Amino acid sequence: MLRSLVGSEMCIRDSREFAQRVLPADHPNIATSMNSLASTYGALGMHDEARKLQQEALEFAQRVLPADHPNIATSMNNLASTYGALGMHDEARKLQQEALEFAQRVLPADHPHIAGSMHHLAVTYNYLGMHDEARKLHQEALEFRQRVLPADH
Repeated sequence: MLRSLVGSEMCIRDSREFAQRVLPADHPNIATSMNSLASTYGALGMHDEARKLQQEALEFAQRVLPADHPNIATSMNNLASTYGALGMHDEARKLQQEALEFAQRVLPADHPHIAGSMHHLAVTYNYLGMHDEARKLHQEALEFRQRVLPADH
């Protein structure tokens, strides 16, 4: 498994470097490559490297994408997840709250990603000992999913 992850890191790094060479400097796919590489860093336990790259990817996305683009919320959640892996739960909570509010503002009201953002925030609430808030938000996310997803999903 480790060999596969290391191979993935090399492949994704090559892909990112290629994208930076051939795409315009402000092309959104560069942020996607950054997030993919950061995800691999996280899987390898290289959370500091993942955090730095995810911060860069979020800043890049905020600079090159329209202000209401859903990928910005995805980048926020990716970075918040890494904050959690690093034990930075207060930072994770703040960014996840921001990502949830952002998603609720820019996505259709019945978009399933909103429930995913709720779930991520509820997990962080648990880490912070905010169990009542976590339970309420998990319940809200469950009800949201039951309302918007097909019964066999």
